[in-house]
Amino acid sequence: MLDDIRQVSGDNYTRHCHSVYKIYTICGVFRKLKMTAEIHMTKTLKDVELSARLRELVEVTFPTRGRFTALEDASGITASRWKNFYYKKQEAAADMVDFWRKKYPMEENWLLTGVAAPNQADFPFSAPVPRAWEGQTIGDRLNWVIREWASPSGEQLFSYLEAKSQGRIAASEWSKVVLRLAEPTLEMVQIVCEFRPRFTEWVVLGRVAYEPSVDPTDQASVEKWKLWRNRGVAARSEEPTGLA
Repeated sequence: MLDDIRQVSGDNYTRHCHSVYKIYTICGVFRKLKMTAEIHMTKTLKDVELSARLRELVEVTFPTRGRFTALEDASGITASRWKNFYYKKQEAAADMVDFWRKKYPMEENWLLTGVAAPNQADFPFSAPVPRAWEGQTIGDRLNWVIREWASPSGEQLFSYLEAKSQGRIAASEWSKVVLRLAEPTLEMVQIVCEFRPRFTEWVVLGRVAYEPSVDPTDQASVEKWKLWRNRGVAARSEEPTGLA
């Protein structure tokens, strides 16, 4: 009889332990789910606006036709991943953001922060304030000028540039330059700078020289340069000399 009671008590104790174990297990699962949800919530709040900005950049940069294939060719990230991202099935992955930062550094700050340059409101040109970085090329600067000059985007921009070159340079060639897959030819630089001559020196040199440009085949240009030179000579002659 006593053994039976002990057996029953032992069974109850075992069932009790199993119940407690289940409760702790369930609580642990809920804690993990809560933590996962909180992490997901934090990530969503942090990344959703960045993802929206990246989608906007993708839309205005890459053509509608063949967009995801072109993105795969440029980035090495599969077209299916870009498609899932673009149609909001997922947020921007780190490798997507990293690709855009490195490929299009002119847009890095806005992509990461969503904040325009402090002097953007007073900037007199129709494009975001550009920035300089080590390794910047003529193609990087020419792309900024194209953005400042031309309003179309995507394939419309490539066709627009083809038309401006009077068909001498195909839209497909312009697309390689705009998508930063190739550097521009001298003819491309010439065409763009004919429409935006004020940026020519910056595009070619990455800076503006103190000395004004001169066309040696144009007498008026030569005379203008001589006037600048003579003013410089006169200004230097008026500078006080050091005491002996």
